[in-house]
Amino acid sequence: MTWNINKKTWLTLAILLSSVTFYFASYVNLPVIDSKAENYFADAIKKATIAYATTRGVNAVVSVLKESEIGMTPAGVGVNIAAGQILDPLDDMTERLSSVLVFAIVSLGIQKIAMEIGCTVSFKIISFLLPLFILPLWLTKNWANLFISPLVKIIAIVFVLRLFLPISSVINDFVYQQFLKQQIEYSKEKLTIISTIGLESRG
Repeated sequence: MTWNINKKTWLTLAILLSSVTFYFASYVNLPVIDSKAENYFADAIKKATIAYATTRGVNAVVSVLKESEIGMTPAGVGVNIAAGQILDPLDDMTERLSSVLVFAIVSLGIQKIAMEIGCTVSFKIISFLLPLFILPLWLTKNWANLFISPLVKIIAIVFVLRLFLPISSVINDFVYQQFLKQQIEYSKEKLTIISTIGLESRG
C-alpha cells in the first residue's frame, strides 16, 4: 500500500514537471523545423506576390494590345486582323492565373498565421491538460478510464497540429526546390519578357 502511494506521488510529480516543461517549451522554437517553416512561408508569399504583380502587368499590356489591329499581306492582299482574336487566350490565362495567385497568397497567409498560433498555444494547451492525468492516479480504475482515453486523444491531436504545418512546409519547400523551381522561374521569365515587349510596343 505504501509502495503504491509512493509510486503515485512520484508519478504526480513527474506529470507536474512535464506540464511545466511543456509550458516553457511553448516559448522556444523547435530546432531547424520552425526556422525553415518561417523562411518557407515568407519566401513563398514574397514569390507569389511578385508573380501576381507580373501577371497583372502582362494582363494590362494584353488588354491594351487587344484593342489594336495587326496588318498582314498574304499573297499581296492587305488584311487587318483584330489583335483581340489572337490575344484572347493569353488574356484569359493571365486572368485565371491572377485568381489562382490571389488564392495562393491568402492561403499561405492563413497557414502562416495558423502556424504562429499553433507554435504559441499548442504546448500551453498540453501543459494545462497534463495535470488532469493526476486525477486518474488517485481514482478507482473505472473512473480513471473515463479520463485517460479522451485526454490522450486530445493531447495527441494538439501535438500533431503543432508539428503538421512546420513539417509540411519543409516538405513543400523540398519539393519546390527539387522539382518545381526551375519550371516556375522559366515561366515567370517568359511572363516578364511578354510584359516588357508589350510596354515597348506601346511606347
